[in-house]
This record gives sequence, C-alpha cells and structure tokens, in this order.
Amino acid sequence: MATQQVQQLIRMGNQIARNFAATYGADNAVAKTEDHLRRFWSVDMRLTLAESVATKHSEMDEVLLSAIERLQSRQTA
Repeated sequence: MATQQVQQLIRMGNQIARNFAATYGADNAVAKTEDHLRRFWSVDMRLTLAESVATKHSEMDEVLLSAIERLQSRQTA
C-alpha cells in the first residue's frame, strides 16, 4: 500500500484510539479499539497497520499499537 494510504490508516486508527481513551479511559481503550478494528476494518486495512508496527511508525498512538498487537496475538492463537 502506498505510503500516503498507510499514513491515512494510522491517522484514522489514532483518532479511534484517542476517542476511546477519552470516552472509556485508558484501561478500556485498547479493548474497544481492538474490537472496532476487528469489526469494522477490512483484513487488508488491519494487515497494513500490522506491517506498519513492524516498521516502527513512531506516530502510532500507544493504544492503537497495543490493540494491533492484541489482534495479532489472537490470530496466531
């Protein structure tokens, strides 16, 4: 996926994660973000975010990063 599209996915993911953190608190934000990504984002979108984690995108919110890691761990379990 082109870099601009990756940046857009990260930006959208960050917005979702930050909204959930503000609404539900930091403890619940990761689970809410993970659920949202799993339910509403396509597999390709989630895979692109996972690849972005591997390349260490520093602009990725910690809540988003944790949610992606949880998604990945559930897929391999």
